[in-house]
Amino acid sequence: MLNRLCKTRCYLCGAMDRAADAGVGWRKDIRRKLAALGINWLDPTRKPIDIGKEDDESRAKRRAAKKTGDWEKIVREIKPIRCVDLRMVDVCDFLVVYLDLEVHACGTYEEIFLANRQKKPVFIVVEQGKENTPDWLFAALPHAYFHSSWEECYAHLERIAYDPTFKDDTGRWYFFNWTGAEGVEPDDNVITFYHPDPSKRVRTLVKSFGWETFSFILTLFVSYAVVGSIEKASELTIILFVLKVAFLYGYERLWHQIRWGKYVKQR
Repeated sequence: MLNRLCKTRCYLCGAMDRAADAGVGWRKDIRRKLAALGINWLDPTRKPIDIGKEDDESRAKRRAAKKTGDWEKIVREIKPIRCVDLRMVDVCDFLVVYLDLEVHACGTYEEIFLANRQKKPVFIVVEQGKENTPDWLFAALPHAYFHSSWEECYAHLERIAYDPTFKDDTGRWYFFNWTGAEGVEPDDNVITFYHPDPSKRVRTLVKSFGWETFSFILTLFVSYAVVGSIEKASELTIILFVLKVAFLYGYERLWHQIRWGKYVKQR
């Protein structure tokens, strides 16, 4: 199954300065979901460069400069931050935006409209619901990308990634067929795709219990045949059941992280 979004780059856009957790929490959650789809993320709270870092210390310095009226210091501090963030918008393929209308956002809107001018897809999750999205955004962006929850947004991304019937009616998506590898003559008819395993932890746990329930019954019969006592056989089987569920769960999650064997070639 083709994953159209594999290796694309997503910029995580949203308020930071005035957010209670500096915008870290929701970005941490969505990064895991993007990784499950093979999507690379660009996060302004974890900039991939040593310039324009934003942390508690830098914010404290800017607040202190405002109190003393040292406006030039604020300019020196914030200009590299703005440049780096806008550069990440430039190089990304699409944006995921979190809007909490109770938290003032400034740079967020500049980033949204920069991406819009570049005709990039912009997914917006509105904390107060799609019906409360600022009217101006309805005039500028395709409202099909506005969502009331993270579940809706992620389901939309999954459809774009995997649904063979997906059709872009917004003129925002252009998927390239990347071929070849460095130092290797490309085959124009073969494309290599990475198929991530988007399994959730609860799915792995249910799989582990399902398999071990079958194994439990089998082990009980074998143990009884060996020891000749249903009580001893039951004790041994229950102990093994608990241990094997735990180890199988860990084993499955380990393989969930390993990319080997998830690449396929398609013509």
